[in-house]
Amino acid sequence: MTPAQTSTEASTEASTVVALPFEVSGAIYSSGAIALTGEVHKQWIKLEKTKTEGEWCVGEIVGGRVARVKKAETVLTPALADFYLPPFASSESFFREVDELLLSGSGDATPPHFLNTFLLTNKAPVPFFPIPRLTLSAVFKQYNFKEFKNTKTKTIRAARIRIEEEPPEHPSPRLEKELKKRLAEIFQPLKEVVLGAFSERAIWPVKGLEAFCMNKAPSLFKRHKWTTAKNMLPLVAYTYRTGPWKKLWVKYGYNPTLHPPAYIYQVYVWKNVSKAFAIIDDPSIAEAIAQHPQYTTTLFNPKTGFLTPECHEFLRQRLSSIPVREDAPTSLLDGLDFETLDD
Repeated sequence: MTPAQTSTEASTEASTVVALPFEVSGAIYSSGAIALTGEVHKQWIKLEKTKTEGEWCVGEIVGGRVARVKKAETVLTPALADFYLPPFASSESFFREVDELLLSGSGDATPPHFLNTFLLTNKAPVPFFPIPRLTLSAVFKQYNFKEFKNTKTKTIRAARIRIEEEPPEHPSPRLEKELKKRLAEIFQPLKEVVLGAFSERAIWPVKGLEAFCMNKAPSLFKRHKWTTAKNMLPLVAYTYRTGPWKKLWVKYGYNPTLHPPAYIYQVYVWKNVSKAFAIIDDPSIAEAIAQHPQYTTTLFNPKTGFLTPECHEFLRQRLSSIPVREDAPTSLLDGLDFETLDD
């Protein structure tokens, strides 16, 4: 219909139409997005804007006739899933409705038992069970991930080198500019805290850095998460992919392969990789190594660092032994009068 045919008070003001796959009362609209009315934790889905095809008009009915008409130039629609299956109240209703859909158009067709071969009895098949909800909102979901267009540009790559490579002296020139833009006013406070850690030590594990920074600036980390501060690490340090200091953060300009005392930061990896630790993490082991000159060397080895084979044997024996309390209970087999097959 046209404004001339429906109203004497036509308006030239343009309007926008929101098109939904269900009744208007089932959703809430706000700032270009909608959410389901019945959801406890509302999830807002952005609406896609498209141009109208042909001539669309929006009219207002007052007293039985259209009193005002606006021309609609754009349509907002939610990005729908490939298909939508509403939730069912029970497995029986699900089975009945799906069965009717499968048999539609064939009056004499037999029930599709071939789709349900597991039988509870010889006569009746086990009913189909309702499938889980397809999406969190149970209606629609954006599968084109338009809201994540800029994800790739947010990645900050750290300087990761192999043990045989020359360590970098400085970070990437564009890194500081990128971090300043992202972190804004908290850039400088976070940078000072992280730099303070590397002024104390040249090499740090991530967990040690986290503990140091949170202890040094507790008020700062009450307002901001440690994951935010981790963005600063590539600006002040590099990390190794291989070698005795693998996965540790090393201050730019410092080469541990040229400093024999850096053995204290070496990582010892036991059979269980999750139990890997730096020598400095266990004071008793660090003290034992310091008291035995034969455990260290000034000649660097890409695999063992500044620790000798004697030291690695000491570490193996020290970490593989399990201390047993003197009052520990004896074995249940002790004192029994029989021989095992192993004997």
